Amino acid sequence: MKGALENTLAETEGRYSAMLGAFQDTINMLENELGNVRSSIEQQGQDYKMLLDIKTRLEQEIATYRSLLETEESRPIATGGSKTTVTTTTVRSSS
Repeated sequence: MKGALENTLAETEGRYSAMLGAFQDTINMLENELGNVRSSIEQQGQDYKMLLDIKTRLEQEIATYRSLLETEESRPIATGGSKTTVTTTTVRSSS
């Protein structure tokens, strides 16, 4: 009877040990995947910051050009003693 119980105990320990090993393998795989996801998120964050910086600089440059154009448009041009104002129309495409 004692030998049968010891065998059953050994078999149970073996099964649970195998299950534990499988769980540990799954945990290791998920930890690696999580590390990859974190790395990807960090890279995307850096890319986003870089693109946002470029966008901000471009918007500032556009504002500067608009200001220069408005200044140029409102400047009077002298022709034969009379003043003429040049107006430029800018058409923006919605695409």
